[in-house]
This record gives sequence, C-alpha cells and structure tokens, in this order.
Amino acid sequence: MMMTRSRIVAATTADATTLLNSNPMVIVHKQTQSQSHHILRSKKRSPIYSPVTSGRRSRSQAVKRTCNKNDNVGGTDLFVLSKSTTRSHSSSSNSSSSSGSSSSRSSSSSSTLSLLSSSSSSTSSTSLVTEEFSKLQINTNTDSSSSSKSTIVIPLTQEIDRLPQPGSLDAYRSNKNSVNLCLHGYSYEYVTTMKYKKIKWRCKEIRRAAKCGSKIYTGSNLGTDKMPVYQYIGSNNVCHSHDPDFDKQKLAIFNYQLKNTAESNKSIPPSKLINQLTTDMKLNDKQITMIPKVQTLCRKVHRARSRTLPCIPRSLIFDIPDNFSFTSSGEKFIVFDHLYLNRTKRIIGFASPLQLRKLFSSPLICLDGTFPIVPKCYKQLLIIQSIDATSYEATPVLYALLNDKKTYTYTLIFQALKRTAKQMQMKFSPNRIITDFEKSMITTVRKQLPTTIHQGCLFHLYQAMSKKMKRFNLWTYYKSDDNLHLFLKKVMAIVLLIPSLMDNAFELLQKEYLKNKKLKRFKESLTKFMMYVNKQWLKSDMRTMITFYEVKFKTNNWSESYNSALRRRGQQNHLSIWLFIQLLIFEETAVRMKHFHTLNGKINAVNKSVRDGVLHINQKIIEINKQLTDNEIRLDDSLIALSALFGLKYEKWRRERKKNKKRIKDDNVDDDLLVDNFIYS
Repeated sequence: MMMTRSRIVAATTADATTLLNSNPMVIVHKQTQSQSHHILRSKKRSPIYSPVTSGRRSRSQAVKRTCNKNDNVGGTDLFVLSKSTTRSHSSSSNSSSSSGSSSSRSSSSSSTLSLLSSSSSSTSSTSLVTEEFSKLQINTNTDSSSSSKSTIVIPLTQEIDRLPQPGSLDAYRSNKNSVNLCLHGYSYEYVTTMKYKKIKWRCKEIRRAAKCGSKIYTGSNLGTDKMPVYQYIGSNNVCHSHDPDFDKQKLAIFNYQLKNTAESNKSIPPSKLINQLTTDMKLNDKQITMIPKVQTLCRKVHRARSRTLPCIPRSLIFDIPDNFSFTSSGEKFIVFDHLYLNRTKRIIGFASPLQLRKLFSSPLICLDGTFPIVPKCYKQLLIIQSIDATSYEATPVLYALLNDKKTYTYTLIFQALKRTAKQMQMKFSPNRIITDFEKSMITTVRKQLPTTIHQGCLFHLYQAMSKKMKRFNLWTYYKSDDNLHLFLKKVMAIVLLIPSLMDNAFELLQKEYLKNKKLKRFKESLTKFMMYVNKQWLKSDMRTMITFYEVKFKTNNWSESYNSALRRRGQQNHLSIWLFIQLLIFEETAVRMKHFHTLNGKINAVNKSVRDGVLHINQKIIEINKQLTDNEIRLDDSLIALSALFGLKYEKWRRERKKNKKRIKDDNVDDDLLVDNFIYS
C-alpha cells in the first residue's frame, strides 16, 4: 500500500532526528576526481525509492551540495550525499519494501539517506527539514563493504567555520593591479559595485576546481589607491567549498608590500628592504620557503622602481624632467645647469628661492664637499651652509654637483651665484667663509671674494698634521711617549697665539727639540715635521687662514655632521641621478619646514653643552694670550696651557690606556708570583 506524502515526510523526519542524535559526524565518500553536482529529478507523486532492475544502478548518482537561502529547496529535486556511484546487488523488491517501514530501511547495508523535498504546496515545516538536511549533507552509509571508495569524516562544525564571518579585511593588489581582499584565510576578488556604494566580492576559487560560491559585501574604499581600506558589511551565507590558506595569503600580501615599499622608498637597497619586510611581517618557516629567491625579489624591486623613474642616463647629456626640476611647493629648484669643456663636464646647482635668500643674506657661510652619495658620473657634491651665530645652527642653502675639484669649476660656481644674486637684487658677499685647505678653493675665494675673510678649519689643520706625523713615523711614539706628545701638541698650539707671536713660538720649539735629550732619538723625524709646518702653514699668505685667536667658530663641524647625515639618509653609495635629486628635494622640504617653524616661534633649544664648550675655549684662549702679552707667563708656558685646550677626549683615552697597561703588567707579575709559589711550594 502506497504511503501518502505527509506520512513519508513525517517518517523521514523521525529518522533524521534519530540519526542526528546518534551520529555527530558527516561521512563523505572520498573521490579523487573533482567534485560535481548532480540533481535527480523524480516524477510527481512517485515513491521515494522506485524499483530498480538488476541491470540498472540501485542507488542514484548524487554529490555533495550545500543549500542556502539562495538555493531552490522547493520542487521535486532529490539530494543525496555521495562522491561515488555504487552498484546495488540487492533485489528491487527489497528496495521497494524498505520504503514501508523505518526498521527495514535502516537494516539495508547499502541504503543511503535521502530527502525528497515537497512541492510548492507542501507545508513550511517540510521545507525547513529539507533545508536543514541539505545543509548538513548527511550520509548514514555505515557499511564499508558496500562501496569500493574510502571515506573521510568531517565534523559538522567545519561547515560553520567555512561561513564568512565579520573581521578585519586585508587588501592588496595583484599583478594585474586589481584589488583583492583577505578574510580569515579566504581571498576575494572584485565583482561589482551595487547601490549605496556597496561592493560585492566573490571567492577567488570560483574559477578553479572548488567552484566556491561564497560572496561578501563591503563598503566603499576608505583609503587610497595604493593602500585601500574596506569595511565588512555582510555575506550571502554560502559556505566555502575549500579550506582556508593563510600561507598563500601572507605570500600575496608580502609581494604587494614589497612592490609598494620599493616604489615609495627608492633609496633603500633591495636586500635590506627584503630582509626588513620579512622581519616586520614575521613570516614563519613555511612561508619563507614559499617566497621566491632573493635574486628574483631584487629584480622585482628594480622593476617596480623603474616604472616610476626615468631611464638612468649613461652620459652627462640628458634632460631633467619637470618633476625633478621643482620643489615640493612648486618652486624652481635648479639654479644653474652648465655644460663646458666641449660638453664633457657639467655643473648643476640646486636651491630654492628661500635657500638663495638665506645664502645671500648670511654673513657667515661654510663650504665643504662630500663624495660617497654622488652619482658615478660626478666627482663630488659641494654643499654651502649658512651659519646662525645666535642659535649655533647651520642650514644648507646650495647643492652643486661637480665633475672635478679644479679652480675653473669653482670659479664657474661663484660667478653663477653672483649673477643669481644680481637677478634677485641682492649681493653675494659674506663677511667670513670657512672651508678646508684645498688649494683650488683658496685660490677661487681670493679672486672671487677679495673682501671676504677666508678662514680655515682647525679640525682639518690638525688632521693634516696628524697625517704627516704618520708619514714621518712619529704617530706611534706620539701615543706612547709623553715628552714627544707634549712637544707636538705645543707645535699645534702655535695657531692659537696672537699672529705676531707665531714666529717667535716656532723658533722657540725648533731650538727645544734640538737641545732636549729626551727628544734626541726623534731628531731626524722632528726636523722633517718642523720643516713641513714652517713651509706649509706659517707662510704669509696662509697666516690669515690659520689664525684662530679671537675667532668664535674655529671649525666647520656643521658641514662634517651634515655630510654624515646626508649619507645616512641616502642609505647607499653612488645614488642614481634621479634618486639623488629626489633626496635633495626632500632636504629642501626640511629647510622650508624649519624656516616656517622659526617664524611661528617653534625654535629649537640651543645645545648648551656645545655653546658652553665653545665659549669656554674661546675665553681661555683670550686669557692666556693676555697673560702672555702682559708678561705674566712665559711663551713656553702659554703653549703648554693652550695645548691643554684641544684633544681632550684623546688625552682621556691616553690616560685610560696607560692605566690599563699598568694593570695588565701588574696582573702578569701577580700571575708569575703565583706560578713561582706553586712550583716551589
């Protein structure tokens, strides 16, 4: 007797409830091929299990299917959970009789639980049961002998875990510049923009074997094109048909951030950039093995940077694009650009109008060159800084790329500055200029700025003397012998005397090393050194450059410190011409920022230790010279007193070195005594 539809649904519901209470696992047949979806269509009002002949399959071919709100659960579709097709060896009569009672259904060794959904006229409770069972994808086949395929057991909670959940979204761009989103190990790609700026995203596995139909919805981009930011709104409540892959997502984000960072920080070496990004993202061992080789990543960095920069010129003849010819505020940045000597050499000067005004109005300027960061086709970068005597601060006001260090090149620079000052209705004539002792620079300053006091740098003077000490084999003894150390420091202190007393001091020291028996073994080396000092530094034309009496600033340490800072900001030697100009544009922005902060009262505090040290040394020099002119002390005593004002850190190091040597010697003596006592005891 055929059962009515309502009884069939009731019996099936009872069976399912019993199965849920007894089997908390979902048993899925394992299939090596890709998953496919099949829907069995049954005729209206036909029994649940129609008779099957021996020549036909006893069970319907069915596959796993996830039902959701968007799926059609009405009609007469028959859903069966299986990933393999099995042949039935039971008779058709047993199959038809099993539909009469629940006991005979459960006793069948190859039976498969299926649910026939009601038609459009079925009750709402039947539709709910149909939806729940199709979502759970239940298979009660417990007989392993009925199928030749192996099975895997999936917890029911895994389906819930595969549902899209709210969370923070990580965005990155693919190689085709399309935006992708990452959420809980799943990647989504852009589909379309809906109403009210709502954006639909679909799982990236939809085109692959998984055929995943999960989708999420977000708001519009809250960030920038390079760094997009999206906010999660909802999803279509479709479970993912695949497992999440956090490692693959991390690798995609790594590649995007590497490209993005390479474009924004062009001066960072590629190897350093790769190591830094790998450390910041905290990649594990598996993820590190997934990333390409370092050489491949370096090429990727170079390609990313080459897209945003012009081609690197191979000669001095090239055009500078507009984005490298103006400052960040849109002002002209190139002061002069001159090719000379049959277009074999080129000078390029960089400065903003603000920097030029500071240069032409400053009474004290410093000039110095730096070499490591300049492009390979150039020799040096000449930097001019204006000095503020009140705040003890220096401001870079001109950068000049030079091919050599010759007098003619420096002359071209000074002439170009004079023409620029005239165009701005100003005058380039500082009161004092501080440089090192480069011959070509000395000659140029004398000719181009005859009224300017050209002062040398005390640090460079002592540096030159130290090099000669090493050349004449005096440096080793200078560190260890106290008598030689004191004598050489008195020679260096000559430049701190009043200019009229320098010659007398030199004659006094020349007689001293000839008569002093403690310096007799250094006589030959000292003779060469004293001849060098007299010939190189005590000439009449050099006297003004080495006179540091009553001079407030005796060194150009500002230039040395700024050169060091500029090399650190460049982060590598011999930058390309475009990266180099970009670095100078950044430096001009810092100058402009400092200028407007000063105008608004945001003045940096004066370094009191530096200021007090400078004032103390200057005051001591004046006092010692005054005592000498008043005949309160002798000339030799004044030299000893002046020699104690410089090289303080070195003197401290020498004292510590002596103490350590004495301590080591005493320790060795104690060790010898211990050994002797041990042997003779």
